[in-house]
Amino acid sequence: MRVTKLDREAREVRLDGDSLRFDAVIVATGATPNKLKVPGAELDGLYQLRSFRDAEQLKDAAQGKHLVVIGSSFIGLEAASSLIEGAASVTVVGQDAEVLSRALTPKVGRAIRKLHEDKGVKFHLNAEVEAIEGSGKAEAVRLKSGETVKADLVLLGIGVKPNSDLLADLANEKGAVPVDAHLLAAPNVYAVGDIALAPTVLGEMRVEHWRVALQEGMTAAQSILESANLEPMDQRVPFFWTQQYGKSLRYVGHAESLDDTHLWGDPDELKFIEFAFRDGQAVAASGMGMDRDLAAFEELLRLGRAPGAGKSSKGNSVWWSGWRRAEHHDATPEEVAVGVRGVRRSRGSEG
Repeated sequence: MRVTKLDREAREVRLDGDSLRFDAVIVATGATPNKLKVPGAELDGLYQLRSFRDAEQLKDAAQGKHLVVIGSSFIGLEAASSLIEGAASVTVVGQDAEVLSRALTPKVGRAIRKLHEDKGVKFHLNAEVEAIEGSGKAEAVRLKSGETVKADLVLLGIGVKPNSDLLADLANEKGAVPVDAHLLAAPNVYAVGDIALAPTVLGEMRVEHWRVALQEGMTAAQSILESANLEPMDQRVPFFWTQQYGKSLRYVGHAESLDDTHLWGDPDELKFIEFAFRDGQAVAASGMGMDRDLAAFEELLRLGRAPGAGKSSKGNSVWWSGWRRAEHHDATPEEVAVGVRGVRRSRGSEG
């Protein structure tokens, strides 16, 4: 059954031939994957991922086939890691110079790419698709460089657009629906997930990850139930992860830019934390193999005591001492600032 209209004034959800009244309604309509706009995009054999069923169908179809993934961000790389074992080949085509370029610096991105290459995944980066070639179904992907990549199947991982039509009059120019800390977009109307532009400890943001949608759903439900345990979104830190080949890359916070970063550890060993700074304060960190330290950083962000720039390393003992005291709200700014092992110690090591 399809929802055709949300009548906020009448407090009714209009369905095909029916309607439902509501005291409160949560709009969680998600997002629609972007389509490829090149010749041949209408051929059979092109896939998008939006549901579990989509994933099952792609996995079955990829067995023994040559798969090209268009897009080198989280969806594309997760699909590549899941399908390389059964496919004849997996090739990732990305427009950027390195994978995951919006979240990671090139040095860290190279380490993630190497993890894939060691498993047999091939990459064409700094590349643009010119056409999908084939007779009735996809047979190859032609790049603007003139190269052609064999493709029985093509997976599109080129972003999404929020499905905010039911709240179109509230959405901004990018289709995001602004909400308050309880996820209220309008009286008695909540918006969560891919459509929601929600406040966090780091400001307003729309995050396309199920982990954040889960947080938002819990907050909206607690608000509707007037729960005493309500944790509003402006007290939460954005957090998500991706798992590839059994390795988890975790991301805490949010950074609009990677112009000011510092790397702690060794990405080639898949044991690192990379911090991103804004106006001299740490606002985000990604990491692998250092979950405890990343959890500590998340807590410092939540408390508004994230480390600043320019502090020298004083070792793990200071890091953990600063975090534990911060939990009890008695750490001084100086003590907390040295907690990330002097993450600003050497700008020469930036990726």
